[in-house]
Amino acid sequence: ALAAFTIATNPDIFDMDILDSAKACIFTLADSIVLSLENNGYGVPLLENDFNWGSNSFAANKGMILIHAYILSKEEKYLNAATAIIDYILGRNPLDISYLTGYGVNSAKNPHHRPSQADGIDEPVPGMLVGGPNYTANDCAKKFVQMDAVAKSYYDNSCSYATNEVAINWNAPFAYVIGSLQAIYTTGKTYDITTVPAKFLEVEGIKTARNLQKQVSAGSKLVIRNGAVQVQKINREGKVQYFNIGGKRIR
Repeated sequence: ALAAFTIATNPDIFDMDILDSAKACIFTLADSIVLSLENNGYGVPLLENDFNWGSNSFAANKGMILIHAYILSKEEKYLNAATAIIDYILGRNPLDISYLTGYGVNSAKNPHHRPSQADGIDEPVPGMLVGGPNYTANDCAKKFVQMDAVAKSYYDNSCSYATNEVAINWNAPFAYVIGSLQAIYTTGKTYDITTVPAKFLEVEGIKTARNLQKQVSAGSKLVIRNGAVQVQKINREGKVQYFNIGGKRIR
């Protein structure tokens, strides 16, 4: 997905065929997520098999796809679906619980997180996303597994690493999605991939691809230009030239 996001938002770098493929990948996934949301009683784009180890990370990762689909298309259905995912994580779920520690009137209190259990403070460290319902739990949460209601297969206890573990790769997509939503709803817009203002970074010390090294010399700069990362170089005649990260001259 990271590759698809990078390609789709950098039209000046990649050829049209791979650009179209990346966009098709994002929109195909995003549309399937929206469809599953519309067929879910809680308005949540999670399938039965998603309620596995780290189910909340599955939700948050889907949110990232939806955010990128919205950036590329500006279609409200993708933004609404991403918002629904955050609603689910923060309490609109069958257990009426916020899976983010320290947030909400009924939030997870006992994450599988040793610092939180050993600091002598009743409340856990705030801002951590716990794993969430897991119908494959085989620890102390096993007795709470409900195969006919997998979204309820959760136990808020520090003994449950299967449902209450915290991990950076769960928090990261959640932070990305909620940060994106805050920015979008606050400003009413997203960045335009064709009008990103120019910023300059010195190339010296930056490791480059072999086919680009011949274009990078002392005094060259990395430029974010027209929504794409490019190399700015001044030739012997003093003329400014631009190259994409593949080493191809941009006219």
